[in-house]
Amino acid sequence: MGYWFWGMVGIIAGSAVSIRNAGRNGLSFPVSVIGITAFVYCGLIGARALYVVIFYPRMVLFNLPLALAFWQETGTWLGAPLLGPIGAFIVLKISKKPFWTNLGSFAPGLALGHAITRIGCLFTGCCYGAPSSVPWAIYSEKLNAMVHPTQIYSMIGELVSFVILQLLWRKTEYRRYLFPLYGILLGTHRFISEFFRGSDAGPDIIPGLRIFQVICICIFTISLCIILILKWKKLGSIIAAVFVSLTLIAGATLRPTPESELIAARQSSQRYLVITRSIFADRLAAWKAERGKQGFDVVVRGWTRAPSTADIKDWIKEQTGKTDGICSYILIVGDCGIDEDNIPKWHIPSVKHKIQHNQRPIEFITDALYGDLNGDGCPDVPVGRLAVQNVTQLKAQIAKILNYKYQTIGPEWFRAVIWMGARGYTSHIIEMAASMTRLLPKWMDRFIISADPSSTYSGYPPDQPGVFLEQLSRPAFLSFVISHGSFRSITPASYKGKEIFLCVEDITQLKSQSPSGVMFLLGCDSGRFNMPLSVGPSLAEAFADHPGGPIGVVAATGATNPLTNYFISAAMIDQINSRPETIGDFILGIQRRIYREGKPPFSELAQRDPHVRSLMTAVPDKEKYTLTIPGLLRHEVLMYNLIGDPSCKLKLPDQGRIRKDRG
Repeated sequence: MGYWFWGMVGIIAGSAVSIRNAGRNGLSFPVSVIGITAFVYCGLIGARALYVVIFYPRMVLFNLPLALAFWQETGTWLGAPLLGPIGAFIVLKISKKPFWTNLGSFAPGLALGHAITRIGCLFTGCCYGAPSSVPWAIYSEKLNAMVHPTQIYSMIGELVSFVILQLLWRKTEYRRYLFPLYGILLGTHRFISEFFRGSDAGPDIIPGLRIFQVICICIFTISLCIILILKWKKLGSIIAAVFVSLTLIAGATLRPTPESELIAARQSSQRYLVITRSIFADRLAAWKAERGKQGFDVVVRGWTRAPSTADIKDWIKEQTGKTDGICSYILIVGDCGIDEDNIPKWHIPSVKHKIQHNQRPIEFITDALYGDLNGDGCPDVPVGRLAVQNVTQLKAQIAKILNYKYQTIGPEWFRAVIWMGARGYTSHIIEMAASMTRLLPKWMDRFIISADPSSTYSGYPPDQPGVFLEQLSRPAFLSFVISHGSFRSITPASYKGKEIFLCVEDITQLKSQSPSGVMFLLGCDSGRFNMPLSVGPSLAEAFADHPGGPIGVVAATGATNPLTNYFISAAMIDQINSRPETIGDFILGIQRRIYREGKPPFSELAQRDPHVRSLMTAVPDKEKYTLTIPGLLRHEVLMYNLIGDPSCKLKLPDQGRIRKDRG
């Protein structure tokens, strides 16, 4: 007996109470049945729509019927009292019956129906609580832990609401106020129970509050204003207007700074911080002059002896303290060594980041946390690295950056080169990628290479590495690979028992001497730039070193979960559609979006995304434990570092071309 069974029991029981009350309020039986039916259907659509708007706003634009398909997943009950009254209003208006007294007659049944539905939540395991050791805690399979029984908390709140509303309904003069009173009761007990919830908090609107608590405040405010207006009309309208104004002022005061304002503040600072060693500091003149022409105040710190991560963070804090705690970009010039007993003269350390977990700790290096200026774990400033070990390499990197800035582009530039596949995940990745590439902007052409031999995008599998490099030798705005990876190679496919891979040595096959756009290597370890000298550069470094390679490469410094790569892909497409100005802005937007969304474990994120559920089935049993680590997505996105200059412009089409393509 799952959610839908108890949902139907709740609808039937609640509707029976509502029809009984409406009949005794003077409404005929047919009108009562039609009215409550209209309320239920509109309420279900409202529940689904509110959930989609919160967690999948893109779905509203790209697939409106699916966004309203409540039979797929009902969503959040808080949407029901917002849209349900519209259905009842239409029926009551057509039948010329009073609205508020009859809507108030429906209210007790709504509370009862929702209380019964919570039994289904309890059996299904959704709407679960946060981990707790209270004596009445229950076990949650989602978190693999004892948690607050928030389904029961909600059930109790709704049962109390039902009793209060049904008792007040007996007084005829109170009936017109009962539906807004239900909104006040619902908003109050749900606001309280949200403090004990363990499921996804949703996007941040007001610091310290979950998204559903913000919605509860809205429902409470609207409901109280309706009661004031019904009770005192003009005077009530004035009081309601004052109350709404105070609520909006409080919300505006407490809300976090919008992302657009943070970007504007960062870019307006014009302070560009460069962290390097003394052997490179004087060799940055040409690059520094170019950035100076763009209006940047470039500040270079060249250490004679290798700094520690604490030294670097202290210097960044000192410099940003001069510009209201912000800067535009941070660039690290120098590679990252691994031998602590013999530190090379080009070494600039990366931040060691560790996730403690009872199975095993997960440790990796990241440059992104140098950009975390407020210490909350989320980067505030784009960070890039020129992973050079000598002056010759640095000169080549600077020449590549200047070449990219001044190269002319034509219509052939606006395309993406995509290579996808990974043993054990290929079918899931191809399904996922097919869905996402449809969301790429219309101005961007696609060249797709598939690891599935049966796909029309496959060709002869052993030729795929050569085809990829051939396509990369041509102009391309974007390239990305979704595959298994290692320090020096990527392995998207296999054919007749043999792995098909692209390694560091293959990059010499790139024919172009003009850089292409940014590249994403979405796989394990391909961006690990802190390996011993004896093993050579990582794959990401090799691409960045080639004059005709990508202008920037985003790749991981450790073993990543394929689910993380899916979320990065989705965020990447969203960022392209938002038209970021530079490569650094592009990467930072991805990191910040995933930080907002990535607090729950993958097991919870899977509840609202079929692609995540699909990928989870392919995760090997020995790695299943990672799916229950809270915030793993937040941490793993930090593995992805930018090898390149974050201030390089993204060469997007002008708005005129976009309008023409859409027309």
